[in-house]
Amino acid sequence: MLAVRIEKFGPPSELQLREIPQPKPGPDEVLVRVHAAAINPSDVKNVAGKFHQTILPRTPGRDFSGVVEETGQQIWSTGGEIGFTQDGAHAEYVLIHKGAIRPKPAALNMEQAAAIGTPFSLHGVA
Repeated sequence: MLAVRIEKFGPPSELQLREIPQPKPGPDEVLVRVHAAAINPSDVKNVAGKFHQTILPRTPGRDFSGVVEETGQQIWSTGGEIGFTQDGAHAEYVLIHKGAIRPKPAALNMEQAAAIGTPFSLHGVA
């Protein structure tokens, strides 16, 4: 799968688009096909190396919407450890703890749902 990767801290120009293995869910996780991902202010700070807990290489992305592969449920999610100690949503797929997903509001499209968190710019990922 394609993913944006932080391989070393610095300006956004340090981000790389890479082919990485599709993740496999553990017992309390779901695999989500990302339809839209936003850029959270913490994503920008993370790329710059402002969060010492971040383990590299890492896929950023904390705010997103998508479809749970196993059930077809449309969801959105934000925050947690994604993007810091586990790969985030700036990729084709992301693993999320089952308790961290929320149904996508029917009145919102995928891009709008990805912006429910604290992002300041939308970017579609399909």
